[in-house]
Amino acid sequence: MARERQLIFVLGMHRSGTSAVTRLLNLLGAGLGHGLLEAQKDVNELGFWENEGVVRLDESILRNLDSHWFDFREYPQQWWLSSIFEDSRSRIRDILNCEFADSALTAIKDPRLCRLLPVWLEEVRQEGISHSCLMVLRNPAEVARSLEKRDGIDRDAACYLWLIHVLDAEFYSRGMPRALVSYDQVLSDWRSCAVRMEKDLGVSWPILSETVEGRIDRALRSDLRHFTADNDTQNPGLLSDLSQETYRRMTTEPLSGNESYLDAVRQDLYRSMASCGELCGIVYRTNRSLLEERSRLTDIGGQHAKALEVIRTREEQLSEVQEQLRKLGSEHSYALEVIRERDRTLDTIRSHWSWYLVRLLNRG
Repeated sequence: MARERQLIFVLGMHRSGTSAVTRLLNLLGAGLGHGLLEAQKDVNELGFWENEGVVRLDESILRNLDSHWFDFREYPQQWWLSSIFEDSRSRIRDILNCEFADSALTAIKDPRLCRLLPVWLEEVRQEGISHSCLMVLRNPAEVARSLEKRDGIDRDAACYLWLIHVLDAEFYSRGMPRALVSYDQVLSDWRSCAVRMEKDLGVSWPILSETVEGRIDRALRSDLRHFTADNDTQNPGLLSDLSQETYRRMTTEPLSGNESYLDAVRQDLYRSMASCGELCGIVYRTNRSLLEERSRLTDIGGQHAKALEVIRTREEQLSEVQEQLRKLGSEHSYALEVIRERDRTLDTIRSHWSWYLVRLLNRG
């Protein structure tokens, strides 16, 4: 009898703690596939816990939509059914049956899934895989600060992106088992979150022991959280207020009781963009150019840093060689001095009258 496969989609806006939560699921026994993105210093030092194949595929889907992760424009209605994405759907099936076939319980995390979930759901259902969604929320003011630091994104634009990602994720995940946790809750009491997630998602954690609990405690390090919501992170304004109210409702009230409010906010956002579609396109293309240039400069900075490191290493090696030469020079000078001292001693001996007496005796 074939074992039942269960898949958890981890949905959350970029910089919302989805990496920490996915690592939590992984330590509780959820597989993450064979190839993971490498950790990145000053961004996600403990790892992204994202499958490389999933990320590459989602990026190709966005390219087909003439979009990117920072695009807040609305996508065409039922875009995922277009023949343009037939290859993408085939690749999703390959990923599901190759990357994740070894685990009875799997977690897939990529913030892009907030908006690309429908195309994945179509194939997951076709494959007969039991699935659920875990929504991870972080205070939008903190997300905005983090995106501002990492990508130079304006805080209002970041709040807009937060709303679009969160509202799309909530809309597309309706009708299936799902749970919602906040980044704050996970950092403060992951054990209670794990119990609640297990119940709401309809799963059983394969691994849970004192050893695993210790590893989870070490993985969920609060010192890696660089921004917390306070007066410095608040950015008063319509988008900030709207995102804060949405965050408050979603984290304190049942999702089912807020669907009308969430629908209204989502529709208003997309309606406002539709009324100035050409301008939104200009803003998107401008942001894309700016972020591409920022990425290029970051790469140059990285190459410059590597070059400086090579120079520093070479300087250290040169200093070591110079020190060795100095020591050799000192030893050489000492040896010469010893030789000179011996020569002086011999000269002294040879100049003494007894030296001549010894030489005369030897001749006789």
